[in-house]
Amino acid sequence: MVRVVCAGGASEAGVLYEKMLLRWSPKEAECDIVYPADDDFEEPDIHDYDAITWTGSSLCAHSGEHTSNKQIEFARKVLYGGPPGFGSCWAVQVAAVASDGVCATNPRGREMGLARKVRTPPARFRGRPVVWG
Repeated sequence: MVRVVCAGGASEAGVLYEKMLLRWSPKEAECDIVYPADDDFEEPDIHDYDAITWTGSSLCAHSGEHTSNKQIEFARKVLYGGPPGFGSCWAVQVAAVASDGVCATNPRGREMGLARKVRTPPARFRGRPVVWG
């Protein structure tokens, strides 16, 4: 299920992420956007996918909110039996908590990170060089 929310010309984060992935992926790539926090979420068969990516979010994994917990449970299934994955921002929080780690508020405020020369095992992403970005 793909939803586009446009208020003031903005796009939903998942839609922006999908556009970026498709722009930098091989031409035959396809993306599905899922919403694990939604009450009507129907979990896809994760083994039907070559990789799973997680977008950013303004949520906090340590909040204990119902929406956060549902995403963490889905992430746990992906981490412990799904295809390779990639994520940033929110994904790092979700992966940490889903792996029985701890996530807490940064006393200095929100963080932002940048990555260069990302290194991946050659077999993980077909057609992608080992170092890219």
